[in-house]
Amino acid sequence: MVPEMMKRGYSKYLSLGPIMGVGGLAVIIPPSALTVLLATLGRTDVGDLLVAGVIPGLVLAAMYGVLIWLWTVIDPSAAPMYDAGHVSRREKLRLFVVDVVPMVVIIVFSVLIMVTGWSTPTEAAALGAVSVIVLAACYGEMTWKAFVKSLDGTLRVTVMAFLVILGSATFAQVLAFTGASTGLMNWAIGFDVTPIGMVLIMIGVIIFLGSFMDPLSKMLLTAPIFFPLAKSLGFDLTWFGLIMLLALEVGYTTPPFGLLLFVMKGVSPPEPACATSISPGCPSSAASCC
Repeated sequence: MVPEMMKRGYSKYLSLGPIMGVGGLAVIIPPSALTVLLATLGRTDVGDLLVAGVIPGLVLAAMYGVLIWLWTVIDPSAAPMYDAGHVSRREKLRLFVVDVVPMVVIIVFSVLIMVTGWSTPTEAAALGAVSVIVLAACYGEMTWKAFVKSLDGTLRVTVMAFLVILGSATFAQVLAFTGASTGLMNWAIGFDVTPIGMVLIMIGVIIFLGSFMDPLSKMLLTAPIFFPLAKSLGFDLTWFGLIMLLALEVGYTTPPFGLLLFVMKGVSPPEPACATSISPGCPSSAASCC
């Protein structure tokens, strides 16, 4: 998306910033692998934590939309007008129905059967996988090469998840056997800080760690300590897990080592790529293209 936006004269800040910000929403809007991992590490209900992220995720998406709109009002040259070509309403509807609706239906259905109790998260995931295979076959894309590639990717993610859970479980057990977890909780509770203040401190630690660590490492390090502490303070673990996911999302873009910063640096062009279709009167944000 970044090269296309820059070709059309968008400023680099409006091209890069919103994509990085919205990319973090994948952490809390289901289906989210990090949500499932965090729920497992925190020994809380996976389905509840997945569903809990829907409304905050939509609210954040709306706030991003408002921010981008205000940005364009303050600085119209950041997103200049351009000729997008004409696409009939019928063609737009066809593209939406063919390319968007089927996957949305699968996602919504997978979440709903968990919420209603018709299936466990594992069963819902299996049903979703089968549905995607059927959908790929309907599109004529279910080739042997695609199947092997998807299976390879699934195995890599699954093994990684099990290694994270294994490491976290071992870490938690070591803390429990040595009495360190009890000592840490008693030490933290001993401060003259309100429960909400303690949550703010924990969130601050997660955001700070985001400057140096990836989300999986942060979860592995903090979840075995923070979840028991939150439980001892009387917080609902689903609520606390969602707050922790939001902090992990912020950590994605926290300088100097936010993961999304490096991803964006790797995939975005070093200089604005200019299209020949830009008019001589292109805006200042694309002045180098004129």
